[in-house]
Amino acid sequence: MSRLLELRSIPSVRTTLTRFLRQVLHKQQSGQDEQRAPEDAVFYEVIANAVTSSGNIVLIGHGMGTSNAAHHLIGYLKAHHGGINLRIVDDLAADLSPITIPQLLDLTRQALR
Repeated sequence: MSRLLELRSIPSVRTTLTRFLRQVLHKQQSGQDEQRAPEDAVFYEVIANAVTSSGNIVLIGHGMGTSNAAHHLIGYLKAHHGGINLRIVDDLAADLSPITIPQLLDLTRQALR
């Protein structure tokens, strides 16, 4: 089983991702401007705990610049989990709205070559 699928099966990750997606949807529906809302540190902490014992890490984010949550995750990991941050081997940007799990895994494999 891929590590990505393993993470989805962890209740705390699933709950945090669901909460995060609800916040994004609420922001879109409320017509808030394009400024990023402050990130929830709990979201990033759950991710950090989930990848603590993994090997190399490839981050795939959606958006550019400050709208890419992967960049915020990197900043959080640098500040709070330096050892994990050092294992990030690539940081990719992709249109994640139509992407499938097999496509994510292909992107990851290409980055690890």
